[in-house]
Amino acid sequence: MFEAATQFVTASKTSQVMRDLDAVCKEIEAALAQALASGALTEQALWDEKYEPAPGTNPQKFRTAFAEFVKSRIQPIEDAWLGKSELYRYVLLVDRNGYAAAHNSVFDRPLTGDYATDLAGNRSMRLFNDPVGLAAAQNTNPYLLQVYARDTGEIMQELSRPVNVGGRHWGAVRLAFI
Repeated sequence: MFEAATQFVTASKTSQVMRDLDAVCKEIEAALAQALASGALTEQALWDEKYEPAPGTNPQKFRTAFAEFVKSRIQPIEDAWLGKSELYRYVLLVDRNGYAAAHNSVFDRPLTGDYATDLAGNRSMRLFNDPVGLAAAQNTNPYLLQVYARDTGEIMQELSRPVNVGGRHWGAVRLAFI
C-alpha cells in the first residue's frame, strides 16, 4: 500500500513530498557534482567509508573525509527544504551505509553530555544503520516510503530517494513528514 502511494502524482500530501524530495535531491546532486568538478571535494573524500569514531561521544559519532563539506555546503540545503513545510520533520542526506554527516541545524545542537538530550538534539555524524535507515540508504528504486519508530520514540513517516553521483549510487535523501 505504501509503495502504491508513490506510483501516482496527485494532489495528496505524499505527492507534494515526492515533488519536494525530487527537487532537494537534484539540488544536492548538483552541489556534489559541482564540488567534484571544482576540486572542492575529491572523489576519494566523497566515497570515504572510513568512519572514524569521535572520542567521548554517546551516542557514538563518526568523522569521514566528506563530513566537513556536507556540514558547510549540504546542511544549508537540508535546512532550506525543511523550512518549506510545517509538515516536514527532517530532510537528511545519508550515504549508502546510513551515515549522516550533518543533520538539520535544529538537530545539530552542541553536545551536552546528557545522553537523552544529545540523542534528540545532536543527530549529526551518526550512522543510522538500523533496518529502516539502511533500507533508505541502500534503496535504488525511485522512492521508498516507510513508517517507523525513531530511536527517540517518535513515529515517523519517511519518503526517501536515491542520490547518484557520477552515475553511481551514493546514498539517499530522507524526508520525514506528518
